[in-house]
Amino acid sequence: MQHKLNSLQQNLLTEFCERWEVKLSKDYSGRGMMGKTCVGLIISQFVSPFMIGMKLGQFLALNPDPADDLLELIEGNSTDSLGKGTILYFPTLTWQ
Repeated sequence: MQHKLNSLQQNLLTEFCERWEVKLSKDYSGRGMMGKTCVGLIISQFVSPFMIGMKLGQFLALNPDPADDLLELIEGNSTDSLGKGTILYFPTLTWQ
């Protein structure tokens, strides 16, 4: 089941990406998604997706009201290699 991010959650993810110099993908379609799109974080080859995941969890924990549901939703994530980087994507989250 996909969940559409509300405007507060979208703002939080945008702010996180700006702080950590991560590119936000609002329409990534990962393996086995059959054309459906989701939210993803494009990470440089020099940065660990695990570290970005930890930083995202910490960032959301500091913003409890709009982030509570988002913290639960980001648990179901996946990664794909992009050649010179990695995308950490969330198949259950849609931007629009």
